[in-house]
Amino acid sequence: MNAKVELETPLSAGAHELVMNRILNAPPARVFNLWQDRAQVANWWTPTSESGGPGNSTILDFDFRVGGLFRVAFKSPRSGEEMIIRCVYKEIIPDQKLVFSFEWEKGMSLPLDMQVTVLFTPHGEKQTLLTFRHNGMPTEGMCADHEQGWAAVFDNLARAVDALPA
Repeated sequence: MNAKVELETPLSAGAHELVMNRILNAPPARVFNLWQDRAQVANWWTPTSESGGPGNSTILDFDFRVGGLFRVAFKSPRSGEEMIIRCVYKEIIPDQKLVFSFEWEKGMSLPLDMQVTVLFTPHGEKQTLLTFRHNGMPTEGMCADHEQGWAAVFDNLARAVDALPA
């Protein structure tokens, strides 16, 4: 699993952007499918448990279309408190790109104008370069906190990709 983390100046002044890259062992169509399948998302969009594997999350809403709502609840690995993330899909280009809003509905108090962009780029014949951009965080410290959370989610995603049948 390759990860590259960068902090960059985002589109909105005074905010920060988290950029992560990950090489996954499946072509873009197979990786993209894991983002559009509710049951698959429930398996990997979760923080790491105390045992080091995926924790438990509950998909509250999942409407995978432009304008559709996605909400996921999970327990914070740090505090044990319930956290809920609310996203609305803004752009979907199958096997290539996802753009969605990102808002903490419960568990954190952050600005409402955050946005996530995920690019799925072929890497060699059978891999995907996943480029992830989370824009709109007010401080570098919040970027660092989100990097830890997203790194755990992407570790789970990489395990889900590796578990796909050949």
